Amino acid sequence: MKIDPTIFKTYDIRGVYPDEINEEAAYKIGQAFATYIAGDVVVGRDMRNSSDSLFAKLADGVNSVGYKVYDLGLCTTPMLNFAVADKGFSGGMMITASHNPPEFNGIKLIGEKAIQFMKDGGILEIKELVLADNFNLVDSKKKIEKYNILPDYINHLLKFFSKIKIGKIIIDCGNGVGAVSAKPVFEKLGIDIIWLYPEPDGDYPNHPANPAEEKNLADIIAKVKLSNADLGIAFDGDADRAFFIDENGDAVNVGFLLAAIATEELKKHSGERVYYDLRFSKGVEKAITAAGGIPVKTRVGNPFYKKELINNGGLIGAEMSGHFMYQENYCLD
Repeated sequence: MKIDPTIFKTYDIRGVYPDEINEEAAYKIGQAFATYIAGDVVVGRDMRNSSDSLFAKLADGVNSVGYKVYDLGLCTTPMLNFAVADKGFSGGMMITASHNPPEFNGIKLIGEKAIQFMKDGGILEIKELVLADNFNLVDSKKKIEKYNILPDYINHLLKFFSKIKIGKIIIDCGNGVGAVSAKPVFEKLGIDIIWLYPEPDGDYPNHPANPAEEKNLADIIAKVKLSNADLGIAFDGDADRAFFIDENGDAVNVGFLLAAIATEELKKHSGERVYYDLRFSKGVEKAITAAGGIPVKTRVGNPFYKKELINNGGLIGAEMSGHFMYQENYCLD
């Protein structure tokens, strides 16, 4: 079967399953990625109905060229990224199509320091290797090791929390994987949480896990109002971004949220760079400057923010889609 070259996108590999992305493609991508990074690979996956079978063939591909797979199992994209950054893996692969409809699936490719591959930074090279299909195969037993990153990830996140004075929070996971890490974290913090759709379900039976679309916030907005909650948090499918609802049931503008967070954080880190989406209003730039930060207007595409933070330093970066990246969190969401 010929591999569809159109699945290689700007920031990931993605397509409709099984017509565009399938087990054969996963096998070749596994071979190509392991060959390219010349190292063992840590792999995670979301709850989509095709993710398990894609993982099995992707892992076979990695093994076929002589490298080991560390299997995180069901996890969020930030958990996979944390594993790469904190444990020093040469690279990782996250099987997910993020917020896209259930018929899609995909693979995010993560390099050293958890820098995400992009079209002009790794993805084109992987595409060429896949289409050339000329790999050095080895005779070896299957090497897949289960790797539980969750305890270390939870402990890492808890380092950033002090006493939180808040009442009730509504969290909508949209049947994605957000609850995998969010539930144990919030349980340890002892906060009163009402959960909406925490069960991972690749059919998305309640609403698409895409909080950037206003219609998908209807349930959480209604619940915040009904419950007199102080805050609402809506995750996307692979939980690498979230939208927030205030106590009045209004969605919080992402640019406004960045300005508020930066204003508070710059009290401790004056003079640091803050990367902001070029689509944000001028008020965001003014707020960062007034708080003693250096505003850096950044192009659309969340991998660019992470790359800037890693390579050029800074405090925080945020994109209109709901991605927030922090220097102290390995420049990750």
